[in-house]
Amino acid sequence: MFGNSPPTLITEMNFDDRYSIKFYCVSSYFQVRKIDNKTKEEYLLKNYRYYDNLVGYCLQGDSMTVYLRSGYEINKQSSDYIKCDTFHLNINDVQWKIE
Repeated sequence: MFGNSPPTLITEMNFDDRYSIKFYCVSSYFQVRKIDNKTKEEYLLKNYRYYDNLVGYCLQGDSMTVYLRSGYEINKQSSDYIKCDTFHLNINDVQWKIE
């Protein structure tokens, strides 16, 4: 996952025929992208540096909540509390078009 490796698709959500949201792992960060399903144009929504675990996400209207965590503790039981960071973004606020 380090160096100049190509992006790794983590998960994808499709919404009707309008757009898709894709989560990628790129080097040492997570990237959230929006894809227009009609034009196939791809836009960067947000980069999250220093995170290596996507805990979850939730989309309500144009607002997306992303739950990320850094580090993995192998001694934790599945019932233990998982501390994660919460981020909010508007899926219409694109940073740039990916060529």
